Formats: sequence, structure tokens, C-alpha cells
Amino acid sequence: MKDYFNFTKGERNAFFVLALITIVVAILPMIDFKRNSNTKTDFTLLENLQTGNPTDSVGNDELSESDRFQEYPEKKGQSIKFLFNPNTATLQQLQS
Repeated sequence: MKDYFNFTKGERNAFFVLALITIVVAILPMIDFKRNSNTKTDFTLLENLQTGNPTDSVGNDELSESDRFQEYPEKKGQSIKFLFNPNTATLQQLQS
């Protein structure tokens, strides 16, 4: 019975090192490293969007309708989607 529950000195040391690492990893996320941080978040853009008064990144002018929604140009050589079996597809079908 003693052979099953007895640890060697190396096994005891390894156990204590692993226990210490586990405790450190468990406690580390709880520590607030930015206690003295004086940065404040600017919510003016978010508040303007909520009230329906969007402004540009500088915050000076109203955005026009064209500035709010960006138009994306059509891609040249756009591929056509079609059903195919990749096991029996030809080289031309795979390239398209």
C-alpha cells in the first residue's frame, strides 16, 4: 500500500512546481495591470450615430449620403458560379 501512495523527492518537487504554475495562471487574469490608466473612451461618434447625426472622423461636418455608403466597383472578369463535381471536373471548369 505504501508503494502506491509514496512519492519520490523528484515527484514531490514536480508536483509543487506544477501546483505553483497552475495557481499563477489562474490568478494572473484577475490582476488589473492598468490601474493608473488615464485613457478615456470617446463616445461622441457612437452618440451621434444613435441620435441620427453622423459626423466624419474629425467630428466637424455632416456626412453626405454618398460618404456614408461606399460603392464598390464591379470586378472585371467575374467568375460565373455553377454546380460541378470536383472529382470529374475538367481543367477548364476548375479554372473558371
